[in-house]
Amino acid sequence: MAAPHFTIGGFVARWIGALFLVFATYNPSGRSYWHWAFQLNADNLAIKIIAGLVLAMIYLVLYRYISDLVSGLMLLILVALSLMVAGFLGWVLVVVGLADGWAVSTYAALFLFSLATYISLAITYPHVSHRLIGVTHVKAL
Repeated sequence: MAAPHFTIGGFVARWIGALFLVFATYNPSGRSYWHWAFQLNADNLAIKIIAGLVLAMIYLVLYRYISDLVSGLMLLILVALSLMVAGFLGWVLVVVGLADGWAVSTYAALFLFSLATYISLAITYPHVSHRLIGVTHVKAL
């Protein structure tokens, strides 16, 4: 099997994929799986359930993959760090005048952006560590 290679293009592809996954699940604009699935009508109920199961399976695979690399406490610390980064970026955008300071959607979008960035970094970590120090991450069966 060929050794994994780290390229900037590979990271960008993982980052775009993580952004799509996170913002397709929920985003403040109202166009997401969350808003579509929890409408009060019962149209396309089977499709909503199947889409929800597919999203849940993708998140479960990502969680299992990331939790093999990062311990539970470190995972909570990194999520808290994502919240702090989102708050800091929100504060910077308010000070510069690019965002409304009271808009919850601004902070939600920034948190989702930082969460997608965290997911893409966690997915890329094994490739970078293999490239830098030659460590290959394998899961014991």
